[in-house]
Amino acid sequence: MSAVPCLLRPDGRPFTMADLDAPMQPASAERMVMHVMRAAQQGDVPLYTWTLGLPQPQLLALLAVLYPELAPLQGISDASYRLLHAQVPPRQHRLAARLLECAAPHPDRLHLGAMARALAMACAGEDELWQDAGLSSPQALQELLRVRFPGVPLGGQPVDKPWLWRWLEAIPMNVPAGGSPVSHDASRGEPHDAASEAVAQPASPPIGLQGQLSMTVQGELLGGARQVALLEAIASTGSITHAAKAVGVSYKGAWDSIDHMNQLAGEPLLERSSGGKGGGGTRLTQRGQQLVENFRQIEAEHQKFLALLSQQAAGMADDYLLMRKMAMKTSARNQFAGTVRSIHTGAVNDEVVIAIGGGHELVAIVTHDSVVSLGLQVGGPAIALVKSSSVLLATEVESVRFSARNRLSGRISRVHPGAVNTEVVLDLGEGQSLAAIITQGSADALELAEGQTATALFKASSVIVAVPV
Repeated sequence: MSAVPCLLRPDGRPFTMADLDAPMQPASAERMVMHVMRAAQQGDVPLYTWTLGLPQPQLLALLAVLYPELAPLQGISDASYRLLHAQVPPRQHRLAARLLECAAPHPDRLHLGAMARALAMACAGEDELWQDAGLSSPQALQELLRVRFPGVPLGGQPVDKPWLWRWLEAIPMNVPAGGSPVSHDASRGEPHDAASEAVAQPASPPIGLQGQLSMTVQGELLGGARQVALLEAIASTGSITHAAKAVGVSYKGAWDSIDHMNQLAGEPLLERSSGGKGGGGTRLTQRGQQLVENFRQIEAEHQKFLALLSQQAAGMADDYLLMRKMAMKTSARNQFAGTVRSIHTGAVNDEVVIAIGGGHELVAIVTHDSVVSLGLQVGGPAIALVKSSSVLLATEVESVRFSARNRLSGRISRVHPGAVNTEVVLDLGEGQSLAAIITQGSADALELAEGQTATALFKASSVIVAVPV
């Protein structure tokens, strides 16, 4: 995908990050996110960094908080966004999550998360980390990590991209079945596969738990983060008009929310002042101020609770993906989860090579449209499906050449004869097996028996490719 992604303003006009030229605080989430997304649109960093590694609804919600003057924004098409998001390397997800784990205790986890993702995406650029992250100097990067992410063990060393990758590599990680450990290439400053004959499956992004806090009165919603943000904006601007614009709601919508909160609270949360040098304005009553303060205190405890639950869920990602694969319903007897090793594009069809672990690879021939619609990318996950009726078996293949691209050898673990057909199961090692359905006559002619070595053959056009969703 080469088209530059572009959000739309409420009036339908295109919006690009170049529109954000208002002064911003240095080393802020607003500046860092703006810089990374603008660099992606200008081609200075890979285009996938524009997503910050977030699903589109989360990205739009984040931008609405960071740049309320632009809200609400309309996203790009779901299909185009999914193609971009699928290209984000797993190590970028893992780096962002690890940085956030090292963040200082703070109720505003959203801005800290935005900084962590901006840093992780900036590591994909070719300039120095502090430059790609939109910071003013290497010292500004050091100070940002020291203050915002004190859990990062700086030790007085200058931080750059190779240092961050070495630090991330030193953190124990689960290696998927059939994969190989990731080692560090000092000459390139990034991780690479340590095994020459197999491709390690990408680490699953860690599962994070999220939740929204809301207040109710006798079961009826009083307000949540959005309503409290509106009250805070009124307190800081002294104007309902300006506050409504800051949080991305209409003037009428702001008044409707205020009236609803006033009714449930049993007393006014706002009061108007008149006269004076400034000409008057709107401010919170003591009850309104108390409501905001109490909500923020409870929200801070709520975030601590979610952080504790997220630690408990740290090892759930791989199990969740496994359960989803197990729940997939298909008529194909053979299913192999793996990683796309290479894609060779043709005029109509593409050749996709999938590493399935244990040193085995499968070759599939699919249409180019299928590759695009599935969002297949080198290094991304894929599932190869092969019907047992498409598999041929041979017992003496040393001196014979076959046109079938796929050859998997193993020991026969089971033979189930039937009246017409026989099911034969090969043990490929490392917990993988392959089933073939052949005629009873062929099984008798080959004299197949348990413990015997056999080779499964099937064409590349017989492999169906799927992706987890």
